[in-house]
Amino acid sequence: MIRQIVAVLALAVCGSMGAQAQMGGVKAPAIAPGTLVSPAKSFDAMLSGFEAELMGVAKAMPAEKYSFAPSAAIFKEGQGTDYLSPDNKGVRSFGAMVAHIAQANYFYAGSLSGLWPPWFPVLVFLPFIADATATLVRRILRGDRLWAAHRDHYYQRLNRLGAGHSGTLSLYAALMTGTCIAALWCLFAAPGFGLIALGLACVVCFIVFAAIDYHWRKGLPDSP
Repeated sequence: MIRQIVAVLALAVCGSMGAQAQMGGVKAPAIAPGTLVSPAKSFDAMLSGFEAELMGVAKAMPAEKYSFAPSAAIFKEGQGTDYLSPDNKGVRSFGAMVAHIAQANYFYAGSLSGLWPPWFPVLVFLPFIADATATLVRRILRGDRLWAAHRDHYYQRLNRLGAGHSGTLSLYAALMTGTCIAALWCLFAAPGFGLIALGLACVVCFIVFAAIDYHWRKGLPDSP
């Protein structure tokens, strides 16, 4: 099931790159009208074009400029460059953005190629995947505008409850350390236990989220 989801996401990326090609971004290969092209070949062609553009940008940027990030002068007063800041006002540097794209590509490619089981990257990053998923579901049920800015992630709520940046980081670091250890142990010692470990880790994450929700409603009763 997870492999199918990853495949759908990959095809969605392929579609978005195709749309970009129509708008003058990645150059699409010349194909005669009516020619049937397999999804795999189409995806490979688009991904190759996107890779060429991205690598060209990454190589063109001098190494000493990889720390560049848009400043307040470009956006607004007070705009920071620490994208992990608790007030969620930061932006990624150029180097951090390149690394982010590489990590995402490695995630999808590894799952689709069989480099690791599909559950492995999900278990490794589960604290953040679960946080994002639970937050999205909660906002949908509440009728929020999904495109509007918000501070409803559990790590943001934990920070606003008084845990601060260090407390929030400590909790999520502990959760991710646990999921990483579990994922690596399952991968090398007990692959058949991977989905069970993923399920147990989901239970742990949602217990933590339930505790945050409880203190959120207790401390801020007027907040949704």
